[in-house]
Amino acid sequence: MKKRLYILLILFFTIIMVGCNKDATVKEVSSKVKKDVSIGTTLGLNDETAVSQLNETFHIKKGNEFNPSINLHNRDTKSNSFRLYFMLDYNESTIIYNNKELTFIDIKLDPFEEKTIDIELEDLSNGLHDFIVLSVRNPDKLLLEKKFFPPGHFNLAKRTTLIVGGSDSPPKVDYINYKAFDSSEEMPAILTTKPSKSLENEGITILPYNSNSELWLNFNSTNVKKYAIFAYLGDEYLPIKNRFVEVDNKGIINIPLDIKLVKNKNLVIGVVENPFEKQTDETRIPWFVQTLNRVSVK
Repeated sequence: MKKRLYILLILFFTIIMVGCNKDATVKEVSSKVKKDVSIGTTLGLNDETAVSQLNETFHIKKGNEFNPSINLHNRDTKSNSFRLYFMLDYNESTIIYNNKELTFIDIKLDPFEEKTIDIELEDLSNGLHDFIVLSVRNPDKLLLEKKFFPPGHFNLAKRTTLIVGGSDSPPKVDYINYKAFDSSEEMPAILTTKPSKSLENEGITILPYNSNSELWLNFNSTNVKKYAIFAYLGDEYLPIKNRFVEVDNKGIINIPLDIKLVKNKNLVIGVVENPFEKQTDETRIPWFVQTLNRVSVK
């Protein structure tokens, strides 16, 4: 029930565009919105190679390039800056944008401004790949005080499956097995200085850069057995040693993180359900990309 509430909160604070066509109702709402109301952000990814209605799976039958269009809409009464990060198979991915090789793109949008950008991924190997576009709103703005923000307030992720050629075999990865702490309590992912077994432990939002404390990622596992973990500090991708995790039992998972902190940067950490499992129109599996509350290193 709590997880359903968590997802509903995301939908409440953020409208996520997952299809090719724009909903006329959304347009009407946008045009009638009061000037003192902040709605959220929209992130979408489209390409003619889509083989699912919600643009979750793409089949690249010829060649080894993927040329999607990314749509970003600032549905806010204020101007905002956005940073788009790109991950292929949970590694930092280099894309081509405006004839330049980049690992991220910074975009500034005026109130209610919408922009579509075309990117290109080259040299994709045959088989199945996970491709994620992560949007972070005002990525360099540090928190002034410890504060929890609703899901989707800063971060949005668009996860897709790319099937290249005639094979849908995923990359081979080694999963590290963790035993979950037996608990019926469901909790959003949080960062702490010691393993957390309850929501009573508040997550870190402001962290001293010279802190010698251990860092622990804590999240709830229900019906999902495999997860992938990613992290960014500012505009830098952080390779996580134990980024592929497998758990056999339900409960709360505690994972130690070895992260070198840098002053005046925001830390973004995400947990992905069922990596390298493709979503189809007929089969719906847990496929959520959950990001933690913003953590400012000061």
